[in-house]
Amino acid sequence: MKTYSLFVLRYQPFNDDHIQTICESLNQTDETIIAVSSGCMTVENSETFEERKSFILSSFSEEQLEKIRVYSVEDMLDSKDAWIASIENLINNVVQSGDVITLAGTNFNLR
Repeated sequence: MKTYSLFVLRYQPFNDDHIQTICESLNQTDETIIAVSSGCMTVENSETFEERKSFILSSFSEEQLEKIRVYSVEDMLDSKDAWIASIENLINNVVQSGDVITLAGTNFNLR
């Protein structure tokens, strides 16, 4: 059985508080899944997912990177249920049956 933490991130912008929360989750679980929302592309928010992912990963050591997975999640502003379903789909594609996943920054178990 593996333990995971899930950190859902809007990335506006990625900051020290995000890093601290992710570092705490790395110390408490086997792996941390970072789900980065697509965000609406605007002048102020113009980074692609790959640019965001690269910036996020550059904030961590090689040892920490072995425990981090970063995925893109589409914003679904018009449907909360569809957005939740996309997060559940991500979890089901990454986490095996019997594994434990918590929401980073909380004590809430998702499974």
